[in-house]
Amino acid sequence: MKKWALFFLLGFSLLGTLSCKKFIDKQKENYLLGIMTDGRWYLQTYAEGGIDYSYLFASYEFQFYKDEKVDAISGSSVTNGTWKGDVSNLTMTSNFPSAQEPVKRLNQTWKVTDYYVDAVFAEVTTSNGLASILLRKK
Repeated sequence: MKKWALFFLLGFSLLGTLSCKKFIDKQKENYLLGIMTDGRWYLQTYAEGGIDYSYLFASYEFQFYKDEKVDAISGSSVTNGTWKGDVSNLTMTSNFPSAQEPVKRLNQTWKVTDYYVDAVFAEVTTSNGLASILLRKK
């Protein structure tokens, strides 16, 4: 009888731990979603293969939405895309299917290297070398 009670107690503890972890992960996702969808963002820095291409994005702002859509806005031109933040892996994926230069350069899964409520630093290895961005909230 003691073995069953111990087994039950261990199983219940494990279930509670897993449920707690899922709850915490969900809270982190909600926090990220709130930060990303509250206001517009711009690319302060975009470098690839050691070359600074930030000037290509000077006229762009990005609006992220809770339904995982994102708009790249330049004047009256809007390029639609999707985005997904993964808190567990610290990645952010963006995809702009019909994008032209320079926005199509963002079609990657970016590894987030540092972040704040108003800034995201991320990088990815491309065929041209390491690409890095600094995304800032307006």
